[in-house]
Amino acid sequence: MGNTTKRLLSIGICDDDELILTTMRTICQHYLSEIKLDMCLHTYNSCKALLASSEIRTMDILFLDIEIDTLHSGIDVKNFMQLRHSNCLIVFITSHNELMHEAFGKNVCGFIQKPIDKQEVTKKLAELIKITTADDQILYIKAEGNYHRIYYLNGESILNTGNIKEIENSLDNSVFFRCHKSYIINMVYITYYNSRNSTVTMENGEVIQISRRKVASFKKAYANFSIRYYRLKNSI
Repeated sequence: MGNTTKRLLSIGICDDDELILTTMRTICQHYLSEIKLDMCLHTYNSCKALLASSEIRTMDILFLDIEIDTLHSGIDVKNFMQLRHSNCLIVFITSHNELMHEAFGKNVCGFIQKPIDKQEVTKKLAELIKITTADDQILYIKAEGNYHRIYYLNGESILNTGNIKEIENSLDNSVFFRCHKSYIINMVYITYYNSRNSTVTMENGEVIQISRRKVASFKKAYANFSIRYYRLKNSI
């Protein structure tokens, strides 16, 4: 286990109109290229294909046609993802205003009207990226009694109220790992794992101990994280 880099942003677009898929893909690719953000972009022409995909488990952002086919609707996908406790942010693509009242729910972040407007999509994508990548700037979190201190990539740290268990439950456990009763680490920024003394070195040089009872689960979590990262990278 050596160096790793930031995980790729995973974006999905699901619509049965090939022109919409192509337009949305082009807009996303152009904007992400402009801001120099790595991504893995997936397109689906049916909800069935989306639900059968492996990417749905780790998707960060999903642009989803609200009424796409007769077997499954965008509403069905939204409900499925809520049941799976997904953290994916959903934006519905729609020309059916009468269905919008059914589309509200956890992680639904808005609507894009057809025909597609580039400026509207770019603005919404920028908002979602800001939400999605906020956690990506966290190096690690340290418990301080009934508080926790968050250490960021830019060298800043912020003390917040709430114990470390509360913050642990709000984070993506495929990226963040509770390695010790006092620490949560972001596996993206591990630069070295020392198996002899069970420590990890973070990108800022901080060396953090992995508790003895967490060593086995850490190895499994970090291996799964690495597999996911390289699978996303190779699928571009």
